[in-house]
Amino acid sequence: MKFMTGKNRKFTGGLFTALLIGAALLHAQNPRPNILVIITDDQRFDTIKDVMPRTQARIFNEGVTFANAYLTTPLCTPSRASIMTGMYASRHGVRNNDSTLKLITFVNRLQQAGYYTGLVGKYLNSEDATPKPEYDYWVGLPSEGVYYNPILNVNGAWKDRPGYLTYLLRDYAIEFLNKAKTANKPFFLFFNPKTPHLPLEPAPSDTSLYRNLPPYRPPNYNEADVGDKPTWLSNKPRLGTPWQDSVDTIRRRQLQMLWSLDQSLDAILEELKKQGKLDQTAIFYISDNGYFWGEHRLTGKGRIYEPSIRAALALRYPPLAPAGKIENRLAANIDIAPTIYQLAGLTIPQEVEGRSLLALFQPQSAWRAELLIEGWPVKQSFSAVHTDRYVYVENENDRAELYDLVKDPYQLQNSAGDPANAALVKDLKGRLQKLLTVVEDEKPNEPAPSSFALLQNHPNPFRSATTIRFVIRRPERVVLQVFDLNGRLVTTLIDRQINSGVHALKFETPSLPNGVYIYRLRAGASMQQRKLVVLR
Repeated sequence: MKFMTGKNRKFTGGLFTALLIGAALLHAQNPRPNILVIITDDQRFDTIKDVMPRTQARIFNEGVTFANAYLTTPLCTPSRASIMTGMYASRHGVRNNDSTLKLITFVNRLQQAGYYTGLVGKYLNSEDATPKPEYDYWVGLPSEGVYYNPILNVNGAWKDRPGYLTYLLRDYAIEFLNKAKTANKPFFLFFNPKTPHLPLEPAPSDTSLYRNLPPYRPPNYNEADVGDKPTWLSNKPRLGTPWQDSVDTIRRRQLQMLWSLDQSLDAILEELKKQGKLDQTAIFYISDNGYFWGEHRLTGKGRIYEPSIRAALALRYPPLAPAGKIENRLAANIDIAPTIYQLAGLTIPQEVEGRSLLALFQPQSAWRAELLIEGWPVKQSFSAVHTDRYVYVENENDRAELYDLVKDPYQLQNSAGDPANAALVKDLKGRLQKLLTVVEDEKPNEPAPSSFALLQNHPNPFRSATTIRFVIRRPERVVLQVFDLNGRLVTTLIDRQINSGVHALKFETPSLPNGVYIYRLRAGASMQQRKLVVLR
């Protein structure tokens, strides 16, 4: 069973007050900073320091590096939607690259708050690069676009552009910065190059780089024994010589492609410096997902293992972000949106599940102990809880996984079945369940309800998943359970304190037999029940 993820745990007490006061002082001294968010495409977390020296020096070294940063869904479109909304994918609904994002994003709210907004590069795979109204300036790239002589949508007009894509996008970003000078507003810019996504086409001047690159052969490369992994992986053959050669070529060309991106980012930062705006601009750097170079016999992305889910994340903003700081606490793509809201002096919406990274710059700041990582490969979906040491994974209709990243950083030994880890598995399983079962107001801005109600599930009948909605008029302990027609308890979905509001919970039943069941809601002295039908 899996459920909708839920409410962001807000900062409380003195810390939250301190953040608000600090933000107020910041905006009084330097009202509303400019904001630049750089999202690369399929870039691994370990391809900055020795591959992009200018970016390392000018963004990471001059800002904060988040050394334990993760992508909550390691796939292009869901991850980008999480960046724009601050929400887990199971909450915003974008689960694969064909899904469309139907929610408003922080860009909508920045534009409404008076920002001059722009996007240069890739938006979402599911979109055709047609301009979005929340952007004042738009240069869109089709998700399957090419690197040489691409077709771009420039403010609503499709144009053939001769040249190399990364450098063309650099020039458009600089054009945006020049237009922003005359807008008399703070600016926001998404700079989203395609680099280093397929097709692997480096700039002509960079094709000779890394000719003598040593092979990448970490301990988990082409893993010899995957019998402890889920079935989809344990049945996968080892990479033969042609595949190994192909992976080595992918790696070399990705590194070659990052060289032109490094030069382009340097030029954009130089333009900001020339305009006197560099230190008044909050600059975020992140990739949408990582990439496998043969680890665990894998290539590509979208899986739970570290090369796919780790992110190179940095924030450069001298008024707040200490230069050269290495932050080791858990950070994620969902944290960018709330950080931007706070920097812009806007209220963080209730539905946001990430946390403002600015809290990490406060002394003795409280912070998360775990993250939810989730993904939906066909018939192989997974949900995982990731702490600073452990990752515990529940795979669809398959064995669970547990890795101790201190003792086993290459995730070679699945220790979920080790009796010595029974207590640890129980704890992590409970933490994962808590992340999955916390429910959230379906419409966060609607007034508090005046009645108690259990609504009919939808769809009904259903095959494997349905949504149960209910209304609570005041904060109180809520118990939601499912029974068979003989009164036997099937499962307890919720048993805890719930805030007032309209709530929605996704009930997945991949193994529940066909039949009629009763779902019953108790809240204080009130009780209601209804019937649901499983029909496959």
